[in-house]
Amino acid sequence: MASTILARVLLLGLAAPGVARAAPGVPSAPARRGEDLAEVYVDRLPAGNREGVECEPTLDDVWRLRSFELRVKPGLRLRAGAADLVVGHHDGSAVWAAVLPDRPARLETDLVGGGEKVRHLLLRFHPARIGELFPARGVSASDDRDALTWGTILEGHKRHGRWARNGLPYAFERDELIVDVDTDAGARRIYVVDLGSGRVRYDGRHVSRGLPTGAEIDANVAGRVFDRACELLGERYGGLADADPGAWQQLCHEQRRVASRVRSRLELGVALQGLLATLDDPRLRVRSGDLWLPSLRRGRQRANVHWDGVVNVLGTVEYERTLWRARTPTGIGYLRLRWIGDRTEEEVDEALEALMDTWALVLDLRQVGGAEARVADEVAGRFLDEEVVWARRPGGAGSDAGDEGAAELRCRPRGARRYRAPLLVLVGPGTRHAGERVAAIVRSAPDAVLLGAPTPGDELFVEWVEVGEGVRLRLPDRQVVDAAGVRLERGLPVDVELASDPDDYHDDPAEDYVGVDDGDRDPVLFAALERAMERPRDQRRTAGERAGGR
Repeated sequence: MASTILARVLLLGLAAPGVARAAPGVPSAPARRGEDLAEVYVDRLPAGNREGVECEPTLDDVWRLRSFELRVKPGLRLRAGAADLVVGHHDGSAVWAAVLPDRPARLETDLVGGGEKVRHLLLRFHPARIGELFPARGVSASDDRDALTWGTILEGHKRHGRWARNGLPYAFERDELIVDVDTDAGARRIYVVDLGSGRVRYDGRHVSRGLPTGAEIDANVAGRVFDRACELLGERYGGLADADPGAWQQLCHEQRRVASRVRSRLELGVALQGLLATLDDPRLRVRSGDLWLPSLRRGRQRANVHWDGVVNVLGTVEYERTLWRARTPTGIGYLRLRWIGDRTEEEVDEALEALMDTWALVLDLRQVGGAEARVADEVAGRFLDEEVVWARRPGGAGSDAGDEGAAELRCRPRGARRYRAPLLVLVGPGTRHAGERVAAIVRSAPDAVLLGAPTPGDELFVEWVEVGEGVRLRLPDRQVVDAAGVRLERGLPVDVELASDPDDYHDDPAEDYVGVDDGDRDPVLFAALERAMERPRDQRRTAGERAGGR
């Protein structure tokens, strides 16, 4: 097998030293030692596993190449000199690699794109291929934080439905290889390679979706924007700035040297991201124009839900555009919010009307999107008996329900039909945006309990602040507390924490509904239903009976 591969595909990677750099095109830090990546990244994932896996590279996954060459005879050849390499892996199994040449690589092909210069490229492959793509004789360790940022940005920008599951990359079959390049001219070229046969196919569906660099920027202007960001972080966020002002100033000074060499708005964003990464807070984000820069310090938490398992537990489920609804044979209702948007109010009202004969309701917010705060308040109000103060901002300017500058954040009962029976609210790492706001409000409802895992807090109270040249920072409001005075900057705590291991779900959690297997299960929902069944039978009055005063 190995001889067949070598006969058809030549893959070379050689390593060399350089100096610290701010962006692709400037040499990197000196390499420390050679490495065999086949030993560093051991194949542990099954071939063809189409389930998305977390791949959060760290500084340990940044390498230095003296040169790089990929040749698939006769259809494709890429040649580059010294380059940085960032490897994305899951539990040690390599899934993707970003190659960031110091100087544009040469693209040779009889297909579209022949003769063009390549700024950077992303490879997606089977985990066992990492050693063939980058042979040990040419790889050396590096600790270039900017290369890590660029590689993560590149993979995130190029990740989409065909090569991702639930928004995450997955392991390819052994002979599959995707070569995804951005050219100097701004075009994106994707080549689908069959390593077994040596065939190469050009995929032109995303030719205009290369990684944008943003407008050019003067170095002096970039420095002033960076200084403004440092000042703002020191005033509004604190963290390291509070704990050790001297260390914070030194960090700003060191990262400003990177900012002084940038040539575009995106490169300025990368310099700022390097500063934010030291604060270890995923809510701190940079946006350069329309491009989000990824958080590099803390990996995304796995959602504590398995939707096939939910369906398996419930049996018959009715699906609407923004929600699911169901009932158990024992009289417990189930309402899952999928999205909070324009149609949610109407669909929630219809669902609650249909579930008024249930004596308890599971409100599932474990994976919900949408950013409509007004609609979130409308939905949450369907579960309230009276107006509640669900959060406070010390020193705020008012006491109205409006959020901007308000001392008290309030929500009043809403809608003609309200649900007043016991409420079991399921939350977790996937409870974000408007869904997190709903959870924060309904926890004040009578006979409500939050179960699952703490919410992330990344969208509950944040503000985008322009620092100049189209670059914005997302900052959390560190003063907001709940009605009991507990700070909410890190998300909502739960009343009952239900820890769950991925093995508890039979298959991977957060899997899309693709067909129920008898072994699929959702332990969080199961625990919530068990808790509801602890209520004595003589106390199981339906929501309709409670609404009628019976």
